[in-house]
Amino acid sequence: MHDTAAGNASAISPVLRGFADGDGESDGLRRRAGPARLRRRRVGRRASHRFHRDDAHAPVRAVRRRRRRGSDAQAVLETALVIPIMLLLVCNFIALMIQVSVQVQLDSATALAAASRFQAPTNAFDSAGVRCCPDPRCCGVVSTSVSLDTSGLPTGCRYAAETFYGTMQRANSLLTWHTAALCLTGGDSGGGTANPSTAVPYAPSPRNSDVSCVVGSVDARGTVYPGFLDRTLNPPAGLFVVTCDASATLDFSRTPLAWGVFWSPTLHAHAEALPPPFRQ
Repeated sequence: MHDTAAGNASAISPVLRGFADGDGESDGLRRRAGPARLRRRRVGRRASHRFHRDDAHAPVRAVRRRRRRGSDAQAVLETALVIPIMLLLVCNFIALMIQVSVQVQLDSATALAAASRFQAPTNAFDSAGVRCCPDPRCCGVVSTSVSLDTSGLPTGCRYAAETFYGTMQRANSLLTWHTAALCLTGGDSGGGTANPSTAVPYAPSPRNSDVSCVVGSVDARGTVYPGFLDRTLNPPAGLFVVTCDASATLDFSRTPLAWGVFWSPTLHAHAEALPPPFRQ
């Protein structure tokens, strides 16, 4: 019995061993074939994914191009709207700087004109035929028919005009002057019981001057022409002073800023000069 069982076992064992070997080989084949199939499947999936991806994103790319073109058009439109506004602001800023500069120059010219009256001899009057402004002394050009005739006026008036015209020569092309009488006399600031009053022109004074000055003097016949009485300086009696006034409109239409500046400011300057304490 034992021998028979042993023989059967020895007879069966090769068959079982073959099946076992076959199973091992099939497992090996599966191991070797499995990754290949997976690779083929993965490669196929990748290829199909790329193919579908290109087709699927084509409309998206077209939409992106249309959006990019729309953004470019919007940027051009915004630039076209912003640039004129920026240029308008820059022009008005430059115009404001010009106005400040001209106003400072006008103030300086008026103050110098009032002070220059005391450079002239006291109670001196111009002789017949004397002209100024324009002339070589203040404007670098010869006298013309529009020059101011200062015959019979205090010499201090002519000094004041020459100083004023010479100082304002550079800004003269931008200004439209509000002309008035060159030389005046009298006037009172008022105060207390005194009523304010305005100065009156000298009889021979030209009426087309850019600057107007109140100058007191005494002529050869002893006629007294008082200056402007400012009662705020030595109340209540006051002091006689020299005053000068000038007014003009700043015209930007004469400049390249005309297209963006639509306003024309009026500039005014007033100055007073006291007689120097150590003078004659």
